[in-house]
Amino acid sequence: MILLCSFFRGFFPVFLAFLTITAACANPINDTGIDFSLPAEASVDGQDARYGRDAAANKGVLPKIGSSAGSIADNANGFDFTKISSTGSALPASAELGGGLDDWACTYDNHTGRMWEVKVNHAWHLRYMEHLYTSRPSQESKEGKCHEQGRCDAGAFVRAVNAVSLCGHADWRLPTQSELRNLVDRGRHGPAIDPKYFPNTPAQTYWSSTQRPEAIPAVWVTDFDSGAGDWDRAANANRIRLVRSAQ
Repeated sequence: MILLCSFFRGFFPVFLAFLTITAACANPINDTGIDFSLPAEASVDGQDARYGRDAAANKGVLPKIGSSAGSIADNANGFDFTKISSTGSALPASAELGGGLDDWACTYDNHTGRMWEVKVNHAWHLRYMEHLYTSRPSQESKEGKCHEQGRCDAGAFVRAVNAVSLCGHADWRLPTQSELRNLVDRGRHGPAIDPKYFPNTPAQTYWSSTQRPEAIPAVWVTDFDSGAGDWDRAANANRIRLVRSAQ
């Protein structure tokens, strides 16, 4: 069933009629991206690199709809991404980022069924890679650095992106803690993410939507330098990568 779900999710940008099938699907998670382990004679059973999607991809037996950059050792791994144009159409792996309607602007995860924002390296752009946001508006918030000063909070960024309908959709949001963590490639660091499908990713912390209800508001962040995560005060400034559920 998971394979069937993954198939239809992967062709989401083209075959919208099949979206109802995803309602019966589980919420699959990506493998870690780690492709190295201790020698067999010196190790214990159960090492990550020997099991799961990464191991199957390395053996050439994992069916994929899209592709990935593979590991830092040039081995195939279990990530499966497709580039998406500004209008929401699937693109070949060779597509380049750009401002045209047919240029690459988002990345679709064929395994999890989520579409992700891709950052750009233009300081004037709404989705500039170096922009910083607080988790929420606050009088005590540190100065953000964003497209429109005075609106450097996460909610303002979400509204701005949805106003221009990124990749043909206006339902973009902050990812949950688990969604953001699921994007990490733990076989890499600095940044710990697929460089082919998520370029322009500073190895810094990124906001999730997962909050800790305490006296001092805290929100979960994921560090895309190491792949680790922690709680951070909502008034602090971090980066954002938006997501949408393609269902």
